Amino acid sequence: MNVTYQNIESNSAVELFNAFELKEINIKSINMCNTDDAVTNKVSLYLSKIKHPSEGTLDIYGRENTTETTTTYYLIKDVSIPAGTTLQLDSSDICIDYTSNDCKLSFQSSNAAGKIDLIIKTTSAAGGSGTTQNNY
Repeated sequence: MNVTYQNIESNSAVELFNAFELKEINIKSINMCNTDDAVTNKVSLYLSKIKHPSEGTLDIYGRENTTETTTTYYLIKDVSIPAGTTLQLDSSDICIDYTSNDCKLSFQSSNAAGKIDLIIKTTSAAGGSGTTQNNY
């Protein structure tokens, strides 16, 4: 089992796993702890899926279409976590196609200071055990 630790310290979106990393792991659980002493924090966890244009497709002007589009799929959106409280999602809450080549998993906090600690437990896609990764 691998464990990733991450302190979120802003309200900017944070990429947790890119498409390559998502193919190599299975997420078992994600703990999100609001470390603020007084403020309820809203959090979002989402997949961004990139759609590449089909070869040979044309745009409305007859030129080859090379525009990539991104679609967002929320696992949770603006979920309130009271001060000093932890929200835990387990594998039954996390619906991800781990075989996709074009999704990334991101997290965002509503608090300008972030004030969220993440602990993410994963296993390798092959089911083996791995090492602990600390991202703090």
